[in-house]
Amino acid sequence: HFITKSGMVPPSFRSDAPLTAGPGSGIEWDGQGEYISLVMEFYRFTKDKAFLEAYFDKIEASMRFLEELRNRTLVPSYCTGIPERERFIGILPKSFSHEGYYPEMHSYWDDFWALKGWSDGAEAARILDRKDIEQWAVSQHRLLLDSLSASIKRTIDEKKIDYIPGCAEKGDFDPTSTSIVFFQCQSGLNALPRKQLLAMYERYYNELKKRNEPGWNAGYSPYESRNIIAFIELKQYYRAWFLLDFLMKSRRPAEWNHWAEVVLSNKRTGCYIGDMPHTWAGSGFLNAVALMLVKEKDEALYLLDGVPLSWLKDKGITLKNRQTYFGTITLKTFISNSILYVDISGDAMPPKGFIINPPEKCSEIQININGKHIKEPVKSASFIQFTAKR
Repeated sequence: HFITKSGMVPPSFRSDAPLTAGPGSGIEWDGQGEYISLVMEFYRFTKDKAFLEAYFDKIEASMRFLEELRNRTLVPSYCTGIPERERFIGILPKSFSHEGYYPEMHSYWDDFWALKGWSDGAEAARILDRKDIEQWAVSQHRLLLDSLSASIKRTIDEKKIDYIPGCAEKGDFDPTSTSIVFFQCQSGLNALPRKQLLAMYERYYNELKKRNEPGWNAGYSPYESRNIIAFIELKQYYRAWFLLDFLMKSRRPAEWNHWAEVVLSNKRTGCYIGDMPHTWAGSGFLNAVALMLVKEKDEALYLLDGVPLSWLKDKGITLKNRQTYFGTITLKTFISNSILYVDISGDAMPPKGFIINPPEKCSEIQININGKHIKEPVKSASFIQFTAKR
Protein backbone atom coordinates (compact mmCIF):
# COMPACT_ATOMS: atom_id res chain seq x y z
CA HIS A 1 0.00 0.00 0.00
CA PHE A 2 2.89 2.37 0.68
CA ILE A 3 4.86 2.00 -2.55
CA THR A 4 4.62 5.18 -4.58
CA LYS A 5 3.38 5.34 -8.17
CA SER A 6 6.98 5.70 -9.31
CA GLY A 7 7.85 2.42 -7.59
CA MET A 8 9.81 3.92 -4.69
CA VAL A 9 9.67 1.85 -1.51
CA PRO A 10 9.67 4.37 1.36
CA PRO A 11 12.28 3.52 4.02
CA SER A 12 9.93 4.68 6.75
CA PHE A 13 6.47 6.16 7.03
CA ARG A 14 3.87 7.48 9.40
CA SER A 15 0.17 6.78 9.13
CA ASP A 16 -0.61 10.46 9.78
CA ALA A 17 1.85 11.96 7.28
CA PRO A 18 2.69 11.81 3.56
CA LEU A 19 5.05 9.09 2.42
CA THR A 20 7.73 11.67 1.78
CA ALA A 21 7.64 12.91 5.39
CA GLY A 22 9.35 10.03 7.17
CA PRO A 23 13.06 10.02 8.12
CA GLY A 24 15.22 9.22 5.12
CA SER A 25 12.37 9.36 2.62
CA GLY A 26 13.66 9.75 -0.91
CA ILE A 27 17.30 9.24 0.08
CA GLU A 28 17.48 5.60 1.15
CA TRP A 29 17.59 2.98 -1.59
CA ASP A 30 18.04 -0.40 0.10
CA GLY A 31 14.28 -0.80 0.48
CA GLN A 32 13.82 -1.48 -3.24
CA GLY A 33 15.62 -4.79 -3.16
CA GLU A 34 14.46 -5.60 0.36
CA TYR A 35 10.81 -5.33 -0.66
CA ILE A 36 11.21 -7.66 -3.63
CA SER A 37 13.16 -10.08 -1.47
CA LEU A 38 10.44 -10.05 1.18
CA VAL A 39 7.73 -10.96 -1.32
CA MET A 40 9.86 -13.75 -2.77
CA GLU A 41 10.70 -15.13 0.67
CA PHE A 42 6.99 -15.45 1.41
CA TYR A 43 6.53 -17.29 -1.88
CA ARG A 44 9.48 -19.64 -1.27
CA PHE A 45 8.02 -20.79 2.01
CA THR A 46 4.39 -21.02 0.87
CA LYS A 47 4.62 -21.69 -2.89
CA ASP A 48 1.53 -19.47 -3.12
CA LYS A 49 1.59 -18.52 -6.78
CA ALA A 50 -1.61 -16.47 -6.50
CA PHE A 51 0.07 -14.33 -3.84
CA LEU A 52 3.09 -13.79 -6.08
CA GLU A 53 0.83 -12.85 -8.99
CA ALA A 54 -1.05 -10.37 -6.81
CA TYR A 55 2.15 -8.56 -5.85
CA PHE A 56 4.02 -8.83 -9.12
CA ASP A 57 2.99 -5.37 -10.35
CA LYS A 58 4.61 -3.87 -7.26
CA ILE A 59 7.71 -6.00 -7.80
CA GLU A 60 7.94 -4.71 -11.36
CA ALA A 61 7.37 -1.12 -10.20
CA SER A 62 10.14 -1.47 -7.63
CA MET A 63 12.48 -2.74 -10.33
CA ARG A 64 11.52 0.15 -12.62
CA PHE A 65 12.51 2.54 -9.86
CA LEU A 66 15.80 0.67 -9.42
CA GLU A 67 16.52 1.17 -13.12
CA GLU A 68 15.68 4.86 -12.82
CA LEU A 69 18.01 5.20 -9.82
CA ARG A 70 20.94 3.68 -11.68
CA ASN A 71 20.21 5.83 -14.73
CA ARG A 72 20.72 8.93 -12.59
CA THR A 73 24.41 8.08 -12.26
CA LEU A 74 24.81 7.44 -15.99
CA VAL A 75 24.00 10.95 -17.20
CA PRO A 76 27.09 13.01 -18.22
CA SER A 77 26.26 15.74 -15.71
CA TYR A 78 26.27 13.42 -12.69
CA CYS A 79 28.86 14.55 -10.10
CA THR A 80 30.79 16.58 -12.65
CA GLY A 81 33.87 18.29 -11.31
CA ILE A 82 34.46 15.63 -8.64
CA PRO A 83 37.80 13.83 -9.15
CA GLU A 84 36.45 10.45 -8.03
CA ARG A 85 33.38 10.70 -10.30
CA GLU A 86 34.25 7.51 -12.21
CA ARG A 87 33.73 5.48 -9.05
CA PHE A 88 30.08 6.57 -8.95
CA ILE A 89 29.09 5.74 -12.52
CA GLY A 90 26.56 2.94 -13.02
CA ILE A 91 25.87 2.25 -9.36
CA LEU A 92 23.01 3.60 -7.24
CA PRO A 93 23.07 7.29 -6.20
CA LYS A 94 24.03 8.68 -2.80
CA SER A 95 21.84 7.74 0.14
CA PHE A 96 21.50 7.64 3.91
CA SER A 97 20.79 3.90 3.90
CA HIS A 98 23.99 3.27 5.81
CA GLU A 99 23.18 5.21 8.96
CA GLY A 100 26.82 6.03 9.59
CA TYR A 101 27.15 8.21 6.48
CA TYR A 102 26.40 11.90 6.86
CA PRO A 103 26.21 13.55 4.42
CA GLU A 104 24.81 10.85 2.14
CA MET A 105 27.26 8.75 0.12
CA HIS A 106 27.37 6.02 -2.51
CA SER A 107 26.89 3.08 -0.19
CA TYR A 108 27.65 -0.34 -1.65
CA TRP A 109 25.07 -1.71 0.79
CA ASP A 110 22.38 -0.25 -1.51
CA ASP A 111 23.91 -1.94 -4.56
CA PHE A 112 24.05 -5.34 -2.87
CA TRP A 113 20.35 -5.07 -2.06
CA ALA A 114 19.60 -3.85 -5.58
CA LEU A 115 21.29 -6.95 -7.00
CA LYS A 116 19.13 -9.03 -4.69
CA GLY A 117 16.06 -7.21 -6.00
CA TRP A 118 17.00 -7.84 -9.62
CA SER A 119 17.75 -11.54 -9.07
CA ASP A 120 14.58 -12.16 -7.06
CA GLY A 121 12.54 -10.09 -9.49
CA ALA A 122 13.86 -12.19 -12.36
CA GLU A 123 12.93 -15.35 -10.47
CA ALA A 124 9.41 -14.07 -9.84
CA ALA A 125 9.01 -13.27 -13.52
CA ARG A 126 10.24 -16.74 -14.49
CA ILE A 127 7.77 -18.42 -12.14
CA LEU A 128 4.93 -16.39 -13.61
CA ASP A 129 6.14 -16.96 -17.19
CA ARG A 130 6.80 -13.26 -17.77
CA LYS A 131 9.75 -13.84 -20.08
CA ASP A 132 10.08 -10.21 -21.14
CA ILE A 133 10.36 -9.02 -17.55
CA GLU A 134 12.69 -11.87 -16.69
CA GLN A 135 15.09 -11.03 -19.52
CA TRP A 136 15.04 -7.34 -18.61
CA ALA A 137 15.74 -8.09 -14.92
CA VAL A 138 18.59 -10.46 -15.77
CA SER A 139 20.11 -7.82 -18.05
CA GLN A 140 19.82 -5.08 -15.41
CA HIS A 141 21.35 -7.37 -12.81
CA ARG A 142 24.36 -7.93 -15.05
CA LEU A 143 24.78 -4.23 -15.79
CA LEU A 144 24.68 -3.28 -12.12
CA LEU A 145 26.98 -6.15 -11.16
CA ASP A 146 29.56 -5.05 -13.73
CA SER A 147 29.35 -1.40 -12.63
CA LEU A 148 29.58 -2.33 -8.96
CA SER A 149 32.58 -4.55 -9.54
CA ALA A 150 34.34 -1.79 -11.49
CA SER A 151 33.52 0.79 -8.80
CA ILE A 152 34.82 -1.36 -5.96
CA LYS A 153 38.04 -2.21 -7.79
CA ARG A 154 38.62 1.45 -8.68
CA THR A 155 38.01 2.52 -5.08
CA ILE A 156 40.46 -0.11 -3.84
CA ASP A 157 43.10 1.05 -6.30
CA GLU A 158 42.64 4.78 -5.78
CA LYS A 159 42.41 4.55 -1.98
CA LYS A 160 45.28 2.04 -1.88
CA ILE A 161 43.40 -0.27 0.49
CA ASP A 162 43.48 -4.05 0.89
CA TYR A 163 39.84 -4.65 1.89
CA ILE A 164 36.33 -4.23 0.48
CA PRO A 165 35.21 -0.61 1.06
CA GLY A 166 31.84 0.26 2.52
CA CYS A 167 31.25 3.17 0.15
CA ALA A 168 32.84 4.72 -2.90
CA GLU A 169 33.71 8.06 -1.29
CA LYS A 170 35.45 7.03 1.90
CA GLY A 171 36.89 3.63 1.07
CA ASP A 172 36.02 2.80 4.68
CA PHE A 173 36.63 -0.47 6.53
CA ASP A 174 33.18 -1.90 7.29
CA PRO A 175 32.99 -5.70 6.98
CA THR A 176 29.62 -5.83 8.75
CA SER A 177 27.87 -4.02 5.89
CA THR A 178 29.60 -6.27 3.35
CA SER A 179 28.65 -9.52 5.12
CA ILE A 180 25.14 -9.45 3.65
CA VAL A 181 26.64 -10.92 0.46
CA PHE A 182 26.99 -14.23 2.30
CA PHE A 183 23.34 -14.56 3.21
CA GLN A 184 20.77 -12.09 1.94
CA CYS A 185 22.53 -10.73 -1.17
CA GLN A 186 24.61 -13.63 -2.45
CA SER A 187 25.03 -12.45 -6.03
CA GLY A 188 26.89 -9.41 -4.70
CA LEU A 189 29.75 -11.75 -3.83
CA ASN A 190 30.56 -11.90 -7.55
CA ALA A 191 31.47 -8.20 -7.49
CA LEU A 192 34.11 -8.60 -4.78
CA PRO A 193 37.79 -9.38 -5.43
CA ARG A 194 38.66 -12.47 -3.41
CA LYS A 195 42.05 -11.25 -2.18
CA GLN A 196 40.66 -8.10 -0.57
CA LEU A 197 37.62 -9.97 0.73
CA LEU A 198 39.77 -12.45 2.66
CA ALA A 199 42.12 -9.71 3.85
CA MET A 200 39.15 -7.75 5.21
CA TYR A 201 37.95 -10.59 7.43
CA GLU A 202 41.52 -11.36 8.48
CA ARG A 203 41.90 -7.78 9.72
CA TYR A 204 38.47 -7.82 11.33
CA TYR A 205 39.27 -11.00 13.26
CA ASN A 206 42.60 -9.62 14.48
CA GLU A 207 40.87 -6.46 15.67
CA LEU A 208 38.13 -8.53 17.29
CA LYS A 209 40.67 -10.49 19.36
CA LYS A 210 42.12 -7.26 20.73
CA ARG A 211 38.80 -6.52 22.43
CA ASN A 212 39.62 -9.23 24.98
CA GLU A 213 42.93 -7.63 25.85
CA PRO A 214 43.32 -5.57 29.04
CA GLY A 215 42.93 -1.87 28.44
CA TRP A 216 40.74 -2.10 25.34
CA ASN A 217 38.45 0.90 25.58
CA ALA A 218 35.99 1.42 22.76
CA GLY A 219 32.56 0.39 21.50
CA TYR A 220 31.03 -1.63 18.72
CA SER A 221 27.64 -2.51 17.27
CA PRO A 222 26.24 -6.04 17.66
CA TYR A 223 25.23 -5.75 14.01
CA GLU A 224 28.53 -7.61 13.76
CA SER A 225 26.56 -10.82 14.31
CA ARG A 226 26.28 -10.82 10.50
CA ASN A 227 29.98 -11.63 10.41
CA ILE A 228 29.31 -15.01 12.03
CA ILE A 229 27.65 -16.05 8.77
CA ALA A 230 30.57 -14.68 6.76
CA PHE A 231 33.08 -16.72 8.77
CA ILE A 232 31.01 -19.87 8.37
CA GLU A 233 30.67 -19.43 4.62
CA LEU A 234 34.43 -18.88 4.45
CA LYS A 235 34.86 -22.15 6.43
CA GLN A 236 36.53 -20.21 9.25
CA TYR A 237 34.51 -21.97 11.91
CA TYR A 238 36.69 -21.20 14.93
CA ARG A 239 36.45 -17.51 14.15
CA ALA A 240 32.66 -17.74 13.92
CA TRP A 241 32.55 -19.39 17.36
CA PHE A 242 34.92 -16.79 18.81
CA LEU A 243 32.68 -13.96 17.61
CA LEU A 244 29.52 -15.70 18.80
CA ASP A 245 31.05 -16.23 22.26
CA PHE A 246 32.18 -12.60 22.38
CA LEU A 247 28.70 -11.36 21.51
CA MET A 248 27.02 -13.57 24.09
CA LYS A 249 29.27 -12.11 26.78
CA SER A 250 28.32 -8.59 25.65
CA ARG A 251 24.62 -8.76 26.59
CA ARG A 252 23.72 -6.09 29.12
CA PRO A 253 22.11 -6.75 31.47
CA ALA A 254 22.95 -10.40 30.76
CA GLU A 255 19.59 -11.60 32.08
CA TRP A 256 17.78 -9.58 29.45
CA ASN A 257 19.19 -11.75 26.64
CA HIS A 258 19.49 -8.87 24.19
CA TRP A 259 21.84 -6.31 22.69
CA ALA A 260 21.63 -2.57 22.37
CA GLU A 261 22.59 -0.94 19.09
CA VAL A 262 25.96 0.05 20.59
CA VAL A 263 27.92 -1.83 23.27
CA LEU A 264 30.77 -0.12 25.13
CA SER A 265 33.75 -1.76 26.79
CA ASN A 266 32.98 0.14 29.98
CA LYS A 267 29.37 -0.60 30.84
CA ARG A 268 29.17 2.49 33.07
CA THR A 269 30.15 4.94 30.36
CA GLY A 270 27.44 7.46 29.61
CA CYS A 271 27.14 7.46 25.82
CA TYR A 272 24.80 6.85 22.91
CA ILE A 273 23.72 3.20 22.82
CA GLY A 274 20.79 3.46 20.38
CA ASP A 275 17.68 1.32 20.73
CA MET A 276 17.60 -1.26 23.52
CA PRO A 277 16.82 -4.01 22.72
CA HIS A 278 17.75 -3.60 19.08
CA THR A 279 15.92 -5.98 16.78
CA TRP A 280 18.42 -5.70 13.91
CA ALA A 281 21.17 -6.89 16.22
CA GLY A 282 18.93 -9.64 17.51
CA SER A 283 17.87 -10.75 14.03
CA GLY A 284 21.49 -11.02 12.96
CA PHE A 285 22.16 -13.37 15.85
CA LEU A 286 19.02 -15.44 15.13
CA ASN A 287 19.88 -15.72 11.44
CA ALA A 288 23.42 -16.85 12.23
CA VAL A 289 22.42 -19.58 14.67
CA ALA A 290 19.50 -20.74 12.51
CA LEU A 291 21.73 -21.08 9.45
CA MET A 292 24.28 -23.09 11.43
CA LEU A 293 21.56 -25.67 12.06
CA VAL A 294 19.62 -25.70 8.77
CA LYS A 295 20.41 -23.72 5.63
CA GLU A 296 18.85 -23.67 2.16
CA LYS A 297 21.54 -23.52 -0.50
CA ASP A 298 21.70 -24.66 -4.12
CA GLU A 299 18.44 -26.65 -3.76
CA ALA A 300 19.85 -28.63 -0.84
CA LEU A 301 19.45 -28.40 2.92
CA TYR A 302 22.75 -28.04 4.74
CA LEU A 303 22.66 -29.36 8.29
CA LEU A 304 25.07 -28.56 11.17
CA ASP A 305 27.33 -26.38 9.04
CA GLY A 306 29.46 -24.56 11.62
CA VAL A 307 27.93 -26.12 14.73
CA PRO A 308 30.57 -26.47 17.47
CA LEU A 309 31.18 -29.85 19.04
CA SER A 310 30.13 -28.57 22.47
CA TRP A 311 26.55 -28.07 21.29
CA LEU A 312 26.23 -31.76 20.44
CA LYS A 313 27.41 -33.20 23.73
CA ASP A 314 25.06 -34.53 26.41
CA LYS A 315 21.50 -34.12 25.08
CA GLY A 316 22.65 -32.40 21.89
CA ILE A 317 20.32 -30.32 19.73
CA THR A 318 16.59 -30.65 19.10
CA LEU A 319 15.01 -28.45 16.43
CA LYS A 320 11.27 -28.88 15.95
CA ASN A 321 9.16 -28.12 12.88
CA ARG A 322 11.62 -25.80 11.18
CA GLN A 323 10.02 -24.34 8.06
CA THR A 324 12.25 -24.43 4.97
CA TYR A 325 11.79 -23.74 1.27
CA PHE A 326 11.35 -27.49 0.78
CA GLY A 327 9.01 -28.35 3.63
CA THR A 328 9.22 -28.85 7.38
CA ILE A 329 12.11 -30.53 9.17
CA THR A 330 12.54 -31.73 12.73
CA LEU A 331 16.15 -32.41 13.65
CA LYS A 332 17.51 -34.28 16.64
CA THR A 333 21.25 -34.74 16.86
CA PHE A 334 23.94 -35.51 19.43
CA ILE A 335 27.42 -36.99 19.60
CA SER A 336 28.53 -39.91 21.74
CA ASN A 337 31.85 -41.77 21.65
CA SER A 338 32.84 -39.83 18.50
CA ILE A 339 29.69 -41.04 16.72
CA LEU A 340 27.31 -38.40 15.44
CA TYR A 341 23.66 -39.42 15.57
CA VAL A 342 21.29 -37.50 13.30
CA ASP A 343 17.55 -38.10 13.26
CA ILE A 344 15.61 -36.23 10.56
CA SER A 345 11.85 -36.23 10.27
CA GLY A 346 9.24 -34.13 8.54
CA ASP A 347 8.15 -33.61 4.95
CA ALA A 348 11.12 -31.60 3.67
CA MET A 349 12.42 -33.03 0.40
CA PRO A 350 15.10 -30.72 -1.02
CA PRO A 351 15.79 -31.55 -4.71
CA LYS A 352 19.52 -32.03 -4.09
CA GLY A 353 19.17 -33.66 -0.72
CA PHE A 354 20.55 -33.04 2.73
CA ILE A 355 24.22 -32.25 3.14
CA ILE A 356 25.49 -32.94 6.63
CA ASN A 357 28.71 -31.29 7.74
CA PRO A 358 29.71 -33.19 10.87
CA PRO A 359 31.87 -31.52 13.49
CA GLU A 360 35.54 -32.28 13.73
CA LYS A 361 36.46 -35.27 15.94
CA CYS A 362 33.48 -37.13 14.51
CA SER A 363 34.60 -40.57 13.33
CA GLU A 364 31.24 -41.98 12.30
CA ILE A 365 27.73 -40.81 11.51
CA GLN A 366 24.43 -42.61 11.87
CA ILE A 367 21.46 -41.13 10.02
CA ASN A 368 17.78 -41.89 10.44
CA ILE A 369 15.14 -40.36 8.19
CA ASN A 370 11.54 -40.65 9.33
CA GLY A 371 12.55 -43.63 11.44
CA LYS A 372 14.53 -45.44 8.73
CA HIS A 373 18.27 -46.00 9.14
CA ILE A 374 20.32 -44.74 6.22
CA LYS A 375 23.79 -46.06 5.55
CA GLU A 376 26.28 -43.42 4.49
CA PRO A 377 27.15 -42.31 1.97
CA VAL A 378 23.73 -42.31 0.35
CA LYS A 379 23.23 -40.56 -2.97
CA SER A 380 20.34 -38.72 -4.59
CA ALA A 381 18.02 -41.73 -4.80
CA SER A 382 17.21 -41.20 -1.15
CA PHE A 383 17.81 -37.45 -1.26
CA ILE A 384 20.81 -37.71 1.02
CA GLN A 385 24.34 -36.57 0.57
CA PHE A 386 27.08 -36.91 3.09
CA THR A 387 30.34 -35.02 3.36
CA ALA A 388 32.81 -36.59 5.74
CA LYS A 389 35.33 -33.74 5.76
CA ARG A 390 35.27 -30.00 6.06
